[in-house]
Amino acid sequence: MRAKESRLRKPVMSFLRGLGCENLCLEISFVDREIDVFGLRMAPSFRSYAVELKIENWQKALKQAAIYQLCADYCYVAMPDNKAKSLQLRDFRDAGVGVLGVDLKSKQVVVYSEAQPSSVKRTPYSNYLARAARL
Repeated sequence: MRAKESRLRKPVMSFLRGLGCENLCLEISFVDREIDVFGLRMAPSFRSYAVELKIENWQKALKQAAIYQLCADYCYVAMPDNKAKSLQLRDFRDAGVGVLGVDLKSKQVVVYSEAQPSSVKRTPYSNYLARAARL
């Protein structure tokens, strides 16, 4: 992960903890990609989250997050707040991918668009990552 993208990591991890994620993994492998931040919430109901961190190139981030819907219940793209708030959100909404803006000074995360539950999640992929995240 690039150094600039790593500045998004801690605020995103705090955001996922706020959603109830007890297990968080960084750069977990999925097929030929690495999910930047992967989180698991065990209770009250099991949910998995995948977040792609990007400073620029929202198109690439959207493609990657859409692929992660094969293994996670909810997928997001996180970008610096000044970039995230200027995005046209229709493409993200159409794909079911959420958008997070991270204020790099205050470390606050703003949800610009909620992720939708994945309709393409595959149980073998999801189970594999859930086991890996709990190790």
